[in-house]
Amino acid sequence: MQRLHSLMRSPGKQRKTRLPPAPSGTAKVPERETRRVYRVAEDGEYQSYLNARFDKASSGHNSFSWQERRWRYEHSDFDERGDFDLLLAAAPPT
Repeated sequence: MQRLHSLMRSPGKQRKTRLPPAPSGTAKVPERETRRVYRVAEDGEYQSYLNARFDKASSGHNSFSWQERRWRYEHSDFDERGDFDLLLAAAPPT
């Protein structure tokens, strides 16, 4: 074992490296407003969301305007209430 350890050492001067000190405290990440839009076919809110998200005039953008906010689609998921699309607020309220 001693021989293996000595073989792993590099010949010549050994450099001591020090890691930078760990930052004190943690950086606060600003919270973003989120919204769940449940996929209920007869729900008027879901239909208006789909119309706003897939509007031909705003195609090609990452965000869309809906209910006086700009939103960005994040992902789809489900919970005990059903399937939903998760939206992130893309800009402050207008």
